[in-house]
Amino acid sequence: MNTNSTRIASVVQQLQDNLKGNIRCINAGGCGYFALMVHKELKSYGIDSKMMLFLGTWEPPMEERYQMIDDIKNNGIENCSSGDPRYLSFSHTFVRIEVGKGRYVDFDAKHMNQRLHKWWLNDMDDIIGGHYDEEHMKYALKYGGWNYAYDTKQNTTLKRIIKQSLKALNDEN
Repeated sequence: MNTNSTRIASVVQQLQDNLKGNIRCINAGGCGYFALMVHKELKSYGIDSKMMLFLGTWEPPMEERYQMIDDIKNNGIENCSSGDPRYLSFSHTFVRIEVGKGRYVDFDAKHMNQRLHKWWLNDMDDIIGGHYDEEHMKYALKYGGWNYAYDTKQNTTLKRIIKQSLKALNDEN
């Protein structure tokens, strides 16, 4: 498997091209699903990644989010007293691929090319709020609030496109 950053950038670009016209409103409620699927698929290829979050100034910090998730796990959603669980998923989510010094990739089906180029090449540590692991993301997707413009019925197609596109990581070209 070819895991150099140039090859990964090429495969990610192909993934983004494959999304065009196939997935609607991915960054209007679908970015968390997408980040989780991509993260898990990269992991199956031995590539480390993190699901990163942009936090708005009005959103609770990561520590409060982690506390809400612990509260839900221990006491149930109806007894969550540490905050409003809808805030678990209001933030935009994207993937940081841990290759070399690390690369940030936003899989935005509407503005893919310029975002990939800009974010792949630039360090964004100063504007990122934190990250979710797989368990955190699953809780955020289940209990959080988000923009319902994204139709979750697209998840089957989304998963298929991700799997097919990332198979190219096995190529040695």
